[in-house]
Order: sequence, then C-alpha cells, then structure tokens
Amino acid sequence: MTTENLPRHIAERIVADFGANAEFSLQELEKYRADPTSVGQEWQDYFAYVLSLPNPEDSPADTALFQRDSSQADGSAAAAEPQAEPATVIEPTVVQPAASTPETQVFDRQSYVGPTEAPARVAEPKAVIATTAPTTRPNTMVSARSRILAPVILPGDVVEPVRGAMVKIVENMEASLSVPTATSVREVPVRGLEENRSLVNRHRASSSASKISFTHLIAWAMIKALDTFPRLNDAYAEIDGKPHRIHRGDVRLGIAVDVQKKDGTRTLLVPNIRGANQLTFPQFLEKFDDLVSRSRRSALMPDDFMGTTVSLTNPGTVGTTMSTPRLMPGQGLILATGSLDYPPEYRSMSPKTLSMLGISKIMTVSSTYDHRVIQGAESGLFLARIEALLRGEDRFYERLFEELAVPYPPVRTEVDLLAPAFMGGGGASNREEVEKQARVLQLIHAFRVRGHLIASFDPLGAKRALVPDLDPAGYGLTLWDLDREFFTNGALGKEKATLREIIDVMRETYCNTVTSEYMFIAAPGQKEWLQNRQEKSRNKTELSPVEKKHVMGKLAEAEAFERHLHTKYVGNKRFSLEGLEATI
Repeated sequence: MTTENLPRHIAERIVADFGANAEFSLQELEKYRADPTSVGQEWQDYFAYVLSLPNPEDSPADTALFQRDSSQADGSAAAAEPQAEPATVIEPTVVQPAASTPETQVFDRQSYVGPTEAPARVAEPKAVIATTAPTTRPNTMVSARSRILAPVILPGDVVEPVRGAMVKIVENMEASLSVPTATSVREVPVRGLEENRSLVNRHRASSSASKISFTHLIAWAMIKALDTFPRLNDAYAEIDGKPHRIHRGDVRLGIAVDVQKKDGTRTLLVPNIRGANQLTFPQFLEKFDDLVSRSRRSALMPDDFMGTTVSLTNPGTVGTTMSTPRLMPGQGLILATGSLDYPPEYRSMSPKTLSMLGISKIMTVSSTYDHRVIQGAESGLFLARIEALLRGEDRFYERLFEELAVPYPPVRTEVDLLAPAFMGGGGASNREEVEKQARVLQLIHAFRVRGHLIASFDPLGAKRALVPDLDPAGYGLTLWDLDREFFTNGALGKEKATLREIIDVMRETYCNTVTSEYMFIAAPGQKEWLQNRQEKSRNKTELSPVEKKHVMGKLAEAEAFERHLHTKYVGNKRFSLEGLEATI
C-alpha cells in the first residue's frame, strides 16, 4: 500500500490529528510501512493504532469480518460469515453526519489499548453520494469535494497531478475554510525590542551562549499576554451535534518552522511547546531551540504536534509586511508577525536623520482567531497587550534580564525630548543639549571608576547586582540618543562618537572578563596611559598561535613552580602566586 492509495478513513484520521503537519506524519507513515523500526517508538505505537481502525464506510458485516481477522492475528480462530449484499439505492442521497471535534480523536499513548481494542471514535463529517446500487466495496479514495473548473491550459503548460501527501495538504487547507475567522492588525514600534535583544546577545556572546532571536522575544510576549487574556487559548468544538467551548488549561504554543528537504523542496512544520505558560524564559528558550533542532533533523514525535492551542508564524523573515494565515480546527488563534523595518516613507532617509527625528522601526502583527469563541475586542486588546510588553511595560525586560543574569539594566521606551535641539530650536533646547553632553561625560567617568563592579569573574555565573551609576537612564539618556553623536573628551581614541559606541566600548573595556581599577592613581600620566591602552583595544589582545603556545607554557611553568614550593617547603612562610599566574 502506498500513500496514494491510503484508505480514506486512515488519511482523515491523520489529518484530524496533525492538522498542518499532516504531510510530515504521512512521510513518517511511509517509513513505518517500509520498516517499522525506522521511526521512533511513539510513531510505531501511533501507526499501529491508526492502521487498526475499521473503515466506517464498510458494511456492518465487513466491520465484523475485520474484527475477526484482527482476533485471528492474535491467535484465536473464527469462522468467516457471508458478506451481506448492499442495498440498492434508487435516488441520489446525501448523508452529512454532525461534525466531530478533533479533541475527541487525538491519539493518547496513555490510553492506547492496542489494535484490537481501538478507542471509541466520534463519527467524522462525510458527504456520500450514491446513484446506483454498488456491487463492490466503495472506493475509499473518491473525494467528495465539489468540482472546480480548471483554468485555461495554454501551449507549453505542464499539468502535473497532485499526489501523495500533498493531496492531504489540499484537503487540510479546504477543511480550514470551515473555520469562521476574523483578523485584527496592529503596527508595533520595535526600537526597544531591538536594543534589548542586542544587549542580551552581547552579554551571551561573552559566555558563548546561543543568540536570542526576535521570534524568541515575541513568542514570550505572546505567552505573557495570554496570562491577561486566557480565553484566547480556548477552542471550539461540536460534540454530539451541539457547540461547545473548550477551556484549555495549558498553553501549547505552535512554532512554524520552515524545513528544507533533501530534494530542495520546502515544507512547513508546526510543532508545539507544551505547558509554555509554566516555564521560565531560560526553560522556554531551551525547549524552543530543541524543537527547531529536531524539526531540522526530522526527529519530531507525535506528541510534538498534537493539541496545539495557539500558534506563531513569522512571514517577516522573507520580507513580508503582513499576512493572515489559515487557522486550523482545534486552535483558537494564530499570530503572524511581519518584517521589522522603517515605514516606507522614511526608508530613503539617512540613519543620522532618522536618529535626529527619533523615528523607530515598526512591525505589523496580525491576530487571526476563531470568531465562534473569540471576539474582535478581545483580539484587539490582546495585540495591545503584546505591544505594551514589547515596549517594556510591567517590567517585561527587567524580569527577562534577571532570569538570564544580564548585569545591565534594559533599555526603556521613553519620550524623546532632545529632537528640537538637533533641529535648531535654539534657546532652552540648546541648554538641554549642553546638559545632555555633560551627562555623557559623567557616564564615561562612572564606567572608569565603577565598571569593574559588574565584570564577569565568577565561573559559576552568579548574578551580579546592578550598579545605578552605570545606567544611562539615570543620566537622562534614552534609547533615542543611542545613534546621536557626542563629544568624548578624548575617550575611544576619537573626538566624537555615538552614544551607542561609547556605551559599547565602556562595557567591553571595564565590564567584561578583563577589567582594572586604576582611577585612584594620583599620577595623571600613568592614569592616562592605562586609560588609552585599555579603551583603544577594549582590553582584548589578538594573539598568534605561537604567542598562545608561549602564554600556555608560561602558565604551566607558574603552576608547576607553585606546586613545587608547596610540597618542598611545607610550613615555610612565603608569598603565593594563587590567582596571579596570569601576571607572569
């Protein structure tokens, strides 16, 4: 049996369980039928259960015969009964049972009882049209979709039939049309999101940790917004022909992952993170990256797909401004984010002008929801909550920085008060510009005096207390000043630099893994010499392979000499090199 002649009831069962991930699951089924051991144990259990399901389109006698065959496979013998002849149908009829809910059909390994004792299943929606008396078992691959007129086929066109798993994808997309959806759209400024992501990644780079992506932060804001609007995590279902609202306990966040196959074609997988609302951000980050990694390696299991409550997709990675993705049955909401860029009317301006005007990049966010359980006002307020969190309200970034042990305070989205001064306002605006220039010099001095207090020395990664004197916000400096130039008074080896460059150099020089405390030195020449040597190189030295071997040899000699003294002259008073081997 190939995927193309897969019985209809099995194909529909898989589509109902996996939704947008049906193509991937059907590929795993092909592997399973070729060699059951080629897939994971969870896939083996699931496929054994699915392939044992009786076909509801068979006659009662056929179903009984199927059950007897299953029993004989277990070692018991049973006599075959004659198959009843199907009744003759005189007039065309259409049978449309009540739609069932995917939630009642999701495969659960905990309740799995084997192929001969399949769990009870709710009748699935079908449309069967009979015109003549059937003489054989009906073809289970005949589709009940309405006929669609084909477009004009021009000379040179190549007509290729849709085969295999793609047939189920087409049916899955048509099934999504049965969900009555609506979409809310909102433009969100992302200046604070950009700056805080940059701060986090600079800190994580010093410890060789993985980078934080925009998707990580947006997904986390989405989870936190669901704490305020938990009803958006609900789903709609029809059970026994009556509408029901399913109140979800946990957030199962589906993450859209674009995967490239070996033949160069691409497919979209949507695995989910279970219990995302109960995780800390580091735990969420670990599960998120693990899910993406296993998607690339085709190592996902059935539980990674089932029970998704809300989803996040990111078409902005390919430059799309906005999208309204399809919402699959069983989910209440899907969030889509567009590209991060300046509004079109400002894209031709220079970065310096954009900085002077205080213009931020924006991101378009759309919320497509099931209108049967979610109303437009709820969706709109949900997007407003996500924007508020990404702007830094309710200590969103402060908590995130604390959990990641970032020693710097996050950037806050504040009102820009200096723009008139840069536009030639004169008077009081010029005084504000002079005051802000003086505060920049104060900030530089503070880093030279107290930067070592938050340097990264602890190999255990203990959290470091924040130093208020090193917070640019304490000097009235905002994120809008980061790309504006200020006088440095000789720091950084140049006369003027942007505030971003100044802060980056100060943090890399005095708050990284190498630092010094020297501002107590009274001799101006010595202090200036140390200052120039450190800030111009940012306390980093590029060593050649030969120099690195030389340094390693000297460190080994120092350690060996220390051990020799400790064992040869036990009890003698001496000065130890403990912790100072690097000075050699």
